[in-house]
Amino acid sequence: MKYEQLLPPSSSSKPSRRRNLIPIFAIATIAAILAINTLYQSPSSAQINISLKDKRDLFDQWKLKHKQDFSSPTENEYRFEVFLSALEYIENHNSQNHSSVLGLTQFAATTIEEFKAMRTSKLPKNDDSTPMVTLEPSTPLPSTWDWRVQGFVSTIVDQGQCDAVWAYAAIDCLETHYAQTEDQNLTFSAQQIMDCDQNGEGCNGGTPQSAFQYAAQYGLQTEETYPYKGGNGENFKCKYNASEAIKGLCTGSVNLAKKSSIVLQTAVYTNPAIVNIEGAAPDFMFYTSGVIGKTCKVQLADIDHSLAVVGWVQMNGEGAYILKNQWGWEWGDNGYAYISMNSEINNGLGACGLFSSPLMGVY
Repeated sequence: MKYEQLLPPSSSSKPSRRRNLIPIFAIATIAAILAINTLYQSPSSAQINISLKDKRDLFDQWKLKHKQDFSSPTENEYRFEVFLSALEYIENHNSQNHSSVLGLTQFAATTIEEFKAMRTSKLPKNDDSTPMVTLEPSTPLPSTWDWRVQGFVSTIVDQGQCDAVWAYAAIDCLETHYAQTEDQNLTFSAQQIMDCDQNGEGCNGGTPQSAFQYAAQYGLQTEETYPYKGGNGENFKCKYNASEAIKGLCTGSVNLAKKSSIVLQTAVYTNPAIVNIEGAAPDFMFYTSGVIGKTCKVQLADIDHSLAVVGWVQMNGEGAYILKNQWGWEWGDNGYAYISMNSEINNGLGACGLFSSPLMGVY
């Protein structure tokens, strides 16, 4: 698997989606075409008013783009209604000139409840049984830091309809540390952790702490020898081969002090760390560019998604952490999200709950 060596992407460098928006229906008006293009590109600061007919055209184009083919006319109508609700939320958000821009991602016809079941974890993320540490930088930290530029971050994958992020978040940290210390880029197996970690529930969720502990005890095979497939059940029994596992990857993990940006930033400067957020928040589900900020409200009970923080940048006049997601390249800003470093948002929890329960591996 290739590794990335790139500067932080921005909305200006993101490949244009306009080429995917050529109208299918010849009867569409020029005004409707422009409105549709604007919404897919998503940087509009004005309310987009298009007719129901044009919204159906937009829905049909969205289905083609994301290869969605619903099973019946009834299902199609139901998904259209869900799509309209997402469209309304996106239009309203983008009309208010917030720091983030939303768009019609692959989840635009998925309800929040369905999304939680398919893509987020049912298990609690905040495991207070492990030690909590406070970190401070010994020297001033740089204004930007990006582990991708070092060539130590593996490519984005799509976890599919499986909550594998608890395993992937830990693996992202382990891969970068291994690359730093061994001068070799390896992509470790998330499927091994999901199949073999008895403290997790495979596609039904788990915790990064458990994934770190499993890796410490057994080591990890590479993606090549134990490839990702997603799923649970009889076909996903543990197939661990000790002779193919890389040992000594870590000794476990520690929780970082909550509600502190400088603690998280200090940790990320040494190696990617993990944050837990509300992945089912519409501001995250429909994110396409910019910096997720104070509009992403959160309650602790809604924390359900683990991601690796691979650096930080200055964007639109503020600091933003770089979150590596595993929902494919089409989601977000080339698979990544940028989220405010401001720890005063949401009474210290941060945007989407960023500072609610951070943690890092121990190596």
